[in-house]
Order: sequence, then structure tokens, then C-alpha cells
Amino acid sequence: FVDALMDDLLVVTREETESSACDTLLQLSLLQVSDTTSDTVTQLDFTGNGVLQTLTLVSSFEMEQQSGFIVSTSGIFLPTATNTIYSSQERLVIAAQGWHENANRQWREETWLISYLLDGASSRAMALGSVPGSTLNQFSIDHTQKNEKDYLRVATTTSARWGLGSSGRWQEVEDSASQVIVLELPADDAESRLMTKVGQVTDLGRTERIYSVRFIGDRGFVVTFRQVDPFFTLDLSNVTDPKLVGELKIPGFSNQLQPISDDIILGVGQDASNDGAVRGLQVSLFDVSDFSNPKRIQHHVITEGWSSSAAQYEHKAIRYLEENEILILPVEVYSSWDSEDNFDGFYVYNVSATDGIHPRFTIEHANANSIRNGCWSSSYLDARSVVYSDVITTFKGHSVLSHDLQSAENVARLDLDKDVKDCHWGGYFVN
Repeated sequence: FVDALMDDLLVVTREETESSACDTLLQLSLLQVSDTTSDTVTQLDFTGNGVLQTLTLVSSFEMEQQSGFIVSTSGIFLPTATNTIYSSQERLVIAAQGWHENANRQWREETWLISYLLDGASSRAMALGSVPGSTLNQFSIDHTQKNEKDYLRVATTTSARWGLGSSGRWQEVEDSASQVIVLELPADDAESRLMTKVGQVTDLGRTERIYSVRFIGDRGFVVTFRQVDPFFTLDLSNVTDPKLVGELKIPGFSNQLQPISDDIILGVGQDASNDGAVRGLQVSLFDVSDFSNPKRIQHHVITEGWSSSAAQYEHKAIRYLEENEILILPVEVYSSWDSEDNFDGFYVYNVSATDGIHPRFTIEHANANSIRNGCWSSSYLDARSVVYSDVITTFKGHSVLSHDLQSAENVARLDLDKDVKDCHWGGYFVN
């Protein structure tokens, strides 16, 4: 390890030159996870990327200053460039995903965690830890406080492991599995800076992967998928003894879970057949009032063509109006056999736990002809929506549209590529 570090620093002695490369190195933070029962190495030998592969900086800015004056900056070097960022009011967590190899020459997924204490304009790295597997997104991590102590809850999936089986054939020798692990963060005045595992729930969806996670107070919700969609409910009230309390198996999966009331969870994902083949964009409502017996009480599937939504992978694309029980969702539909079914825009739904999920009206951002021809310009907006005074404004692709929420009448339109004369060809990239 020392040799690898010295190679990265490119240290030269003062006998060889008037200065050393180390003179400009102000601070070096290294995360090394050790196993007392066996020798372990990080992914350095496997990837050849070195110890100082990524420098991650956390900076605070003075928002009232036009110059964007930086109030404070802290940084850490990481041996991987694959990071997930989570933040609460008091803590910021960087989850760095990588690999390590044990004494049996087996490579395992590992997620290294760095917790920062957020105090006003300052941020300070306070704790290090690791969990097996990899996180899905920022919703895989949650900070909570119990009895004046701080904890992290982390949901990960450990991929299936392949190797030589007893017959000498290359095969899957260990199933994939998912888990939720509870880590205690060290107190601010503690000598050790290491997180401590205090509880866990294991074997969630064996042979499957996590598709969505949501932590809400003392409750956790996890969706895994391979052929069917187990929707798990977890009781996290006891940090040292978290429990799996409920499971619902249904076809398809949800990529996003969003609470719309105390006991109703909105899911956005894909419907699927019993063998796991996806069949179209699906919006579902789950009733978790009986926490040990969750139920899907409503669902709606777009069956035309191949349908999907940016909201499956970006929670900011979802807009739910609780008072009106209205859901605004970006939708893309592509049909290879009937181009008239092509659609790129938004669906506005009436969503009710009792009355069901029904399309209210649609907002078209690109016509079927543009989608069929794959004609697009370099102007691009991610799918977003805002509502003000009963007017819904949607942003997507090359246009900004405003509609009356009650009558669905189009009241304004901005085309970002209105004066573009050329046309880029390359398939269905209008969305």
C-alpha cells in the first residue's frame, strides 16, 4: 500500500530537485478497511487506478455574495470514482462503491462511507465505515437519531458471485442478496472515527436486486426484482434489532416510492409478466396501514407500445398535488409497429386510494412524426413540472408548455429549437 501511495504522489527528493511534489499537498485523507481475520486488499491491484483516484470536495458558498464566495471547503481522497451523495440537516454522507479481495482471492462489492458533520457553513469529516454490496441511489441511505445518538441506515445489494462449481463448470456459485444495515456514528468527542454496525436485516429478495428504497421515520420500504416484485416493509424502531415484518409479491416492480399520505405509498415502475418481461409503465398505490400485510390497492398500466418515465430514475420528475389528488408524470411511449402511438410529454392523473388512478389529460412535447424520424436539436431540458395558481408548466426536451390544470387548455408555449434549420438523426432521442 505504501508503495502505491508513493507512486501516486510522485515524490522526488530535494537532492534531485529544489522542491518536492509533497510541498503542495495540503491534506491527505485515506480510507483503508482492514479485516483482522484475513489479509485484504482494495481494488487497487484489480483496477490499477491507484490510491488517489478521486478527490471529493465539500464546499460551502455565501449565497448573498454575487461572487459566490466560498466560506469553507473540506476534501477526501477516495479509491473509486463511483459515489452516491446523501444529506440530512445535520449530516452529509458520501458512499463510495468499489471492490476488495479477501485471502481466498474472492472479489466482493464494498461501499465505503464517509460521514460529514454539517454545522452552519462548515463541514467536517467525522466518521468512516463500510458495508457489503452497493447502494442504488441517495434513498438507500438515511440518517436518524435515537437516544441522543446518530445512526445511518444503509440498503445495499450484493451481486451474485460466479466461479467454478463442483462439476468444474463456470456458474453462479452464490446468489445475489440485499440487506439493510444500521451503523452507529461515533460521538463528536470519541477517539475512534469508525462507524459500528449495531443491527441488520439480511436476505431480502435473494437472487434479486434492489429497485427502490424509502426510509420514512421508523419504517422502511424496499422493492427487489428479478421476475416478481417483492415489496418489503421493515420495522426500524429498534436500531439494534430491525425486523422484516411484511412482504407483498406482485408482477413488475417500482423504481420510485413516494409517500402521498401516512399509509399510502405511490410507486412508479414497470408492469411485468410472471417470467419478468416488462409490459409497460405502471403507477401503483400501496396501502401500508396494516404494516405486516401491505397491499396494492390501485394500479394503472400504459399498454400502448413501449412506455417508460424519467420519474423511474429521477424523483424530481414526479409532481404530486396532495390537496387535488393529482399526479403529474413525464411519459415516453415508442411503438415500432404503429408510429401514431408514439408520445413524448406528460400524463396528468387523478389519483385516489378509493377511486383509482385515471388519466386526466396529456401534454405533448414532441409530435409522433418527430419521434418517428428521430429528429432532435441540441436544446434539451430534463423533465420537470411546476404548478402555480392552477396553471401547470412542464419542461421537457425542446419545449416549455403551460396548461390550465382544470380545463387542460394550452395557455403558453416556448419552442427552444424553433429556429433550428438542421436536423440531427440518430433514433429516438427526442425525449
